[in-house]
This record gives sequence, structure tokens and C-alpha cells, in this order.
Amino acid sequence: MSAALRSDDDRTFYVHRHAAVGPAPLPELTRVLVTRAARTMEGDDVIAGTEGTIVGIWNNGEAYDVEFSEALGPAVIEAKFLRTLA
Repeated sequence: MSAALRSDDDRTFYVHRHAAVGPAPLPELTRVLVTRAARTMEGDDVIAGTEGTIVGIWNNGEAYDVEFSEALGPAVIEAKFLRTLA
């Protein structure tokens, strides 16, 4: 994608923008496994191996809001500490 910029003296400059390259974020409602201990927003500990569901996506998939079926509150967990479940 290119964008044209005009200067005060009527010269035109073009800026080329590259699309972000990387894996697409996991969609909401994806079942995941936490691979590293974390803490919920309420301060509850989430142990590695806990299963949860993605309910929110942060910064194009850098982190996710994950809710758990256990009596735990939601947690924001970095993508590198999540693994999808089949």
C-alpha cells in the first residue's frame, strides 16, 4: 500500500507501507492450554496445564484474555504461553 504526501513546494513523496507479517491471531472462543503459570486479574494463580477459552484479543494476537472453567477469574496471557487444543 502506498500513500502520497505533498510538500509545501508541490513535490509529491510516496511512502510505501508493508502489511504486518506474522501469524494471524487466534480467534475468540478458541480452546487453549496455558503452558506457563500466570495470575488472573483477581490475583488467582493459574498453573501450567490449565485449559481455558480465548474471550479477547490484544494487539493483533500478542496476548489474549482467557477465561477458565475452574473457579478462576479471567487472565491476560501472552500468546507464546498458549497452545491450542484440538
